[in-house]
Amino acid sequence: MHPTASTMPQQPPRLFTALCVLTIVGNLGLIVVNLLKVGLLDAAIRNGGVGADASVYLNVLLG
Repeated sequence: MHPTASTMPQQPPRLFTALCVLTIVGNLGLIVVNLLKVGLLDAAIRNGGVGADASVYLNVLLG
């Protein structure tokens, strides 16, 4: 090992850490929004707010 090399592992830059945290938080936000959209779409299908032709395909997608 080089005599001036540090034996401690280097910390990643703060910007990298901040961007990773923002990416994770953003992805969790997108998951929550998509779950909300699925719930609203399911409620619309049950209440007849979606056309009959579309509801067949949407029911397949929603499982």
